[in-house]
Amino acid sequence: MAAIVSASTAASAATITGWNQNNVRQVAEAIPGTGVSVIYDRDVSGGTAGASTNGKILWRASPQPGMTVINNDVDLNPNQSIPDCIAAVGAQCEGPFQSDKRVKTVATNVGAIDMIFDTIADGETNSYRVYQRLINDSPFRIGSFTVELGYGVGSNFVASGGGDGLSFDAAAGYGPNNTPSYFQFPFGLFGDAATNPNQSLDGFFSLDRSVFNSTFSDDVISASGISNNYTSLFGPSMLNTASVPEGYFWDSDGDPGTDPLLMAWFNGTAWEARRQIDPLDPLKAIAIAPTIVDENDLISLGFERDLIEDLRNVNMDFNILVDSSYQAGQFTLRFNTVAGAVPEPSSWAMLIAGFGLVGGTLRRRRLNEVAA
Repeated sequence: MAAIVSASTAASAATITGWNQNNVRQVAEAIPGTGVSVIYDRDVSGGTAGASTNGKILWRASPQPGMTVINNDVDLNPNQSIPDCIAAVGAQCEGPFQSDKRVKTVATNVGAIDMIFDTIADGETNSYRVYQRLINDSPFRIGSFTVELGYGVGSNFVASGGGDGLSFDAAAGYGPNNTPSYFQFPFGLFGDAATNPNQSLDGFFSLDRSVFNSTFSDDVISASGISNNYTSLFGPSMLNTASVPEGYFWDSDGDPGTDPLLMAWFNGTAWEARRQIDPLDPLKAIAIAPTIVDENDLISLGFERDLIEDLRNVNMDFNILVDSSYQAGQFTLRFNTVAGAVPEPSSWAMLIAGFGLVGGTLRRRRLNEVAA
C-alpha cells in the first residue's frame, strides 16, 4: 500500500482506486464478524505510538473494513446515473432504499477524521457519490462540522486549492433547490411520508425534514445550524450518545435487517406516545396526537425500551469530482467536527436526571442502522 503522501506527478485526470488504510487499524469486537476501523492522525503501519484518533468506521453492517470505492457499477435504476461512489462494503451505487449504502463514520472525539484515497491517472473525469452517516459518539454535542478536501493527514494536512482538479461536484444535486450537498437527520424522526415514495409513516417528531444548514464551495462544505424542529426540542447542537433520550420501539415486521419503529419517547417528565398500532391492521403503525401514557402499557404491547440513537446521526450526500487537471496520487477527505453548546437545564427540561434514571430495562439498539 502506498505511503501517505501529498501528491505525485501523473498524467491528466484520475480514477479513485481505493481507500488507503495506512492511518487505519482494524479492531475486532466481541461479536464475531464485527468491529471498527480506527482512523489515526498519522501513518500507523509501524504502530500507533504517538498517534491519536477522533473517529472510526463501523463494519458491523457491512464487511470489514466498512468503506469501499466502487467504479463503473451496474446501472440498476434508469432514473439515476451513479456509476461511481464511495459507500459501505457490499453496497451498490444505485442500490435500493434500505440497502445499507452509507459508511457509518463515528466521531469518538471532536476534531479531524482523515480518510485517504489512492488514485491512478487514466485520462478520465469522474464524479463519486459519497454515502456517509456521521454518528456522534464523542463526549460532546456537535455544533458544527466541515467536510474538506486536501492532502496528507493530521498536522500535515494541506487544503486542496483551485486548479488542482480536485473538488466537490457542484453539478450533483440532492436537496431543496437542487443543492449540491445535503446533511439531514433520518426520515423516521423528521419527514412527510407524502413526499417520499419509500415511506408510509410520517416522521415521529415532525413532518418537516430536519437538516444541518450547509454552505458549499469547491473544497469545503460547512454545516452549521440545525433546523428549528430539532433545536426546539433538543437544543442548539446535535446530541451525542450520552444525551439522547429514550423511547419505546416496535419491531413491526420481525425483520432484524430493518429498524424498529419509534412509538413513544420520554419527553423529560413523562412517556409520550406519538404512534399506535393501527386498530385495522395489527402489523401497521399510525400517527396520533402526542398522548401521555403509562410505561407499563407500552411494555404490555411488546415494545422495547432503548435510546433514540438516530437523534445523534446525520446522513450526508455529496459528490467528489476528479477532473482533467487532477495529478495527485492520493487525496484526503476530512471530517472536522466542533463541539457545540449545551442548553441550560431551565431551557431544556429533558436534561433532568440525564434521561437514564427512569425505570425499565434498556436494550441497546444495534449501531449498524439501516440507511436509505
